[in-house]
Amino acid sequence: MLVKKRLSEGKKASVSGALFLIGLYFGVIIAASLYPALVFAGGGSEDAGDLEHKVDLEDQSGINLIIAKLYNDNRLLFALAVTVTMAVVGIIIGQITGVLLRLLGLK
Repeated sequence: MLVKKRLSEGKKASVSGALFLIGLYFGVIIAASLYPALVFAGGGSEDAGDLEHKVDLEDQSGINLIIAKLYNDNRLLFALAVTVTMAVVGIIIGQITGVLLRLLGLK
């Protein structure tokens, strides 16, 4: 009797897992089919205008000048540098928080 009960519970779990996967599948299909409509909903008939934006370098010096030149000359490298910098700062903040929490006795 106990074996039958466990087998029926396992079937219920597998059925609910299958239903979840089916729902996820149809959710992805629906989202993918609606995506083009959302993209083109803005119209797209207006001219985007001048997309070139340059930072003025006259008043810059030091690290600000280096970052501004990088932004003006190579946007991809600028984006990568900003992403790496944010990751490093996040790791540093996380480590400092961990040390402070350990000092307070929290694990």
